[in-house]
Amino acid sequence: MSPLLELQRMFQADVLGAQPSSFATEVVEHPAKPAAVRIAIYRDAYRIRLREALASNYPQLKRWAGDETFDAIADAYIDTHPSHQPSVRWFGDTLAAVLSHSLPAQPWIGELAQWEWLMSLAFDAVDRATLHPGRLAEFSAEQWPELQFEFHPSVHCLILRTNAPALYKALSEGHTVAAPSHTHEMQWLIWRQDLTPRYRSLDPSEAGALRVVLDNGTFESMCTALCEWYPEEDVPMQAASLLREWLDAQMICSAASP
Repeated sequence: MSPLLELQRMFQADVLGAQPSSFATEVVEHPAKPAAVRIAIYRDAYRIRLREALASNYPQLKRWAGDETFDAIADAYIDTHPSHQPSVRWFGDTLAAVLSHSLPAQPWIGELAQWEWLMSLAFDAVDRATLHPGRLAEFSAEQWPELQFEFHPSVHCLILRTNAPALYKALSEGHTVAAPSHTHEMQWLIWRQDLTPRYRSLDPSEAGALRVVLDNGTFESMCTALCEWYPEEDVPMQAASLLREWLDAQMICSAASP
């Protein structure tokens, strides 16, 4: 190992605070500012920057929790989940799961974090052209059963059991925030339309159909899933109605039949 690489690793260990090293002995001492003090400046700056990154990625969670509580959440997360991405934009990708596990008595905190993260992913998702409804007329009746749909990268489905979406909406709009609470299990859709993140709740039939096609299911398998909620003779109309709604919402990028 080269001396420079070894020095870099020692410095990293001191900055991360993961383990002590002898790096301070390699630093020229100064009477006014000892080596340990100067290294601590870098260590503190690193943590402060990561706290700022989490606050930037979760502004509504921080607004709800308050500065002191959020800093405590951030410090605990930094200690157990150090940054591994070149960009701090992606720091905090597992925060929602961590909060759900560590605060089971307050599930709205983890769900608020999950909601906020997915809303930001919808905003940041790569731009893709979406499919015009008229293009579906190009497929023959024989092709339709095997038709598969590619959805826009901003599309996400999730299941929530608290009023986290209402908390997020009130916080982001500066309104009075309702008390956090449990609700009945509800399925939600998040996506981006016209460069704006959007969301709405899903009834069980649409959620079931959407999960099938998001999992590379065919139009036929989508119709089979809808049979759980509708008489067989009504399924084609229901499936066509859902497809049209998703197309109008700019959620589908392409359709193809093998």
